[in-house]
Amino acid sequence: IKKIEEIFKKFSMPSSLKEVGVKEEDLLIMANKLTDNGSKIFPSNIPLTKELVLKIYKEAFKEEK
Repeated sequence: IKKIEEIFKKFSMPSSLKEVGVKEEDLLIMANKLTDNGSKIFPSNIPLTKELVLKIYKEAFKEEK
């Protein structure tokens, strides 16, 4: 992951949702759209519920220092 972060920085590529213009208040809207307001759970190794999707989006929103 560190190597990927270094490559992103080297080429001035965005590495967070915030850096591509997503607003924090949009994260819940995005999670609702992806999960059909929580009625869909995507099968995977870990079932992706609306709550988990929102948690992932929040982590992806943070900018690394």
